[in-house]
Amino acid sequence: MSAARYLSHSVPLVSVTDGVHGSYIGVKGEAIYIPPPPCVPIDTCGAGDAYASGILYGILRGSSDLKSIGLLASRVAAIVVAQQDYNMRRSATYLPEVAAHEGWTHLETIDSLMRKAGYNGTITDSLRKKLRVTRYQSTLYTMHYGEYAAYVKKNRGAAPEINGAPIINGFKPGH
Repeated sequence: MSAARYLSHSVPLVSVTDGVHGSYIGVKGEAIYIPPPPCVPIDTCGAGDAYASGILYGILRGSSDLKSIGLLASRVAAIVVAQQDYNMRRSATYLPEVAAHEGWTHLETIDSLMRKAGYNGTITDSLRKKLRVTRYQSTLYTMHYGEYAAYVKKNRGAAPEINGAPIINGFKPGH
């Protein structure tokens, strides 16, 4: 509440969200608490945007009752976070040797990739079956930087550079 109250001295209207703990709306040095509606969050992606749209809708409709604007905003956000987002395209990649190195099973690898891609909902077998997975092959090489620089120069025609300055013996001139 103190953040909303403090910020409302500098801007005409401020809202501060605190997830399952509710939110606060501040105006002219005063802040009011907006309790959260009942909700079981599945995926919090988009909650802030949904909340902001509720605030803007209330303002554009001409409402001056901050409590009702805040309650509307929190209900809109609750609807968004309670939905499973199967249609959003997400992407994540591990080098092929990561799963083996970590000792993960096939299922643990898929679930880890889903989390890495930003999915926060419940992972079910039916959801896993809807995934499109691309497998990559790689070869792991170990080399010293000088060998890498020579390889790059041979194949690309120039040694590697950082911000346009060539690297000589592993160091960037002037640094």
